[in-house]
Amino acid sequence: MMDSKELRKGNVVRRLVHLPIGYHTPTLPYTEITEVRSAYVETSMGTDKYNEIAPIPLSTDILSRSGGTKHSDSCIIFDTDNTDIPHIYLLHEADKFYLSSESKGKCSMPIEFLHHFQNLYFDLTGKELKVIL
Repeated sequence: MMDSKELRKGNVVRRLVHLPIGYHTPTLPYTEITEVRSAYVETSMGTDKYNEIAPIPLSTDILSRSGGTKHSDSCIIFDTDNTDIPHIYLLHEADKFYLSSESKGKCSMPIEFLHHFQNLYFDLTGKELKVIL
């Protein structure tokens, strides 16, 4: 079950219910949240309760397709295209990601899910991350 306090409009999550016949868990469709309510969320595919959606695990593939550039085997950089905002460095270590710096030190708690990174990216840049799954 997901917590409404960690979600916001624009987050991408997986749908666990209301699936067409033949869908299997690894291929669950994803949906974008359009409104967060106290008992449910409105999504681009309809209305879901919090126990009907699940987070999407963060991966290097998702980060690369969504604008990240692989700097090294363990570092992905997001160029913010703004001189007032520094680049966003993500350190990949043991299947988890951490905010980092050029010197590759951890600067955050683990970032395990896509919606956590979306929220962090928005907080740091003021822009939405264009997610490509």
